[in-house]
Amino acid sequence: MSSRQHVRCYRLLLAPAVLTGGMALAGDQWYLEPAGSLQLLYDDNIGLSVDKPVSTPALVGTLQAKGGRRNRVLDLGLEGKVIRRQFFQDEKRNTTDLALKASLVRTGRLDQLGLDMTIERYSTLTSELTTSGLVNAGKRRVRRQIEGSWRHQFAPRWSAGLSVGWQDVHYQDADLTPLTDYRYTTSGLDLAFAYDPRTRLLGQLTLSRYRNDSGSVTTDTTGVLAGVERDVSPTWSLRALAGARRSKSRLRSILGSRRTTDTGYLVDLNSTWRFPAAELVVGLNRSLSPSGGGDLLDTQRVTVEWSQRLDERWRWELKGEGYRNEGGSATANRTFVRITPSLHYRLDREWTASAAYRYRRQKYDSSAEAASSNALLFTFAYRGLSKK
Repeated sequence: MSSRQHVRCYRLLLAPAVLTGGMALAGDQWYLEPAGSLQLLYDDNIGLSVDKPVSTPALVGTLQAKGGRRNRVLDLGLEGKVIRRQFFQDEKRNTTDLALKASLVRTGRLDQLGLDMTIERYSTLTSELTTSGLVNAGKRRVRRQIEGSWRHQFAPRWSAGLSVGWQDVHYQDADLTPLTDYRYTTSGLDLAFAYDPRTRLLGQLTLSRYRNDSGSVTTDTTGVLAGVERDVSPTWSLRALAGARRSKSRLRSILGSRRTTDTGYLVDLNSTWRFPAAELVVGLNRSLSPSGGGDLLDTQRVTVEWSQRLDERWRWELKGEGYRNEGGSATANRTFVRITPSLHYRLDREWTASAAYRYRRQKYDSSAEAASSNALLFTFAYRGLSKK
């Protein structure tokens, strides 16, 4: 990223502060929420390689802080994060990841306005895990993102929302890898009708455009979903939407250009069960997601999260997720699974210690074998109380 682009990004991140600098109201509260963690891990196949798995111990340190100003109308925040990863048997993967996010939420009597601006500089070791899977590329990914939303209550039972989004993703020194820079823009309209105190009927219209930097793929997609959000009981809530999409792509190569049309279905399902000392969340999603592999991925995702409080200090968790990605080429089609059981102990109000086991498995359709990984993780985490 050039120095001019850096300056433009920082100006964007400062925009919420500039826009609200003169809005000080009675009851304003400044806050600061620091956090950090130190993690020691051992992974027997850190790069999910089939041919040459590399096992290594590693140390991961994270520092982050969120601060800002809140009142009854305005919530203005700035959040920064630094992650240092040190791999003792695979030093080429050593990396320092950075993220900076500015956010603004302004709430009125009948409407709410939101704005988020993010800059990330991550390694492909983590950024590509759930999309292209190209974690062995060992390159830097710089992502700039802006998201805006506005919601209005225009009748006692009716509300509507508008949303827009823009992403620009750049891979540094990636000329000899399959990774490709891309831009992804989105917009959406949604309607909600309160059928009764426990039930809302939902409808969504989404538009998006994906374009890789080489210009070889440009895809415009329109999607429509409808569904319901319902509190089935005091302990069970459900959100379920289903619909269809239509994608039109223009593909360019040295042989010329051609246009294709593709259709598919969309699903967005989330169900939460709450118990006296536990919570279970299950999700199912199918959508198109942008990828550094050069095209959009038709992604099916299943998630399960179980959290069980054992006593005042001990907590047990199980997190599982599975992805099925399908793209425009056979080399993009893959299945990825990650399962992580963990045990947490609260040392005091701010400090927590945890131990976890992580299993990962990745299988490309173009490969006869799957890659798997087993890891042990020990973490000390700090989350400071909000300082005003």
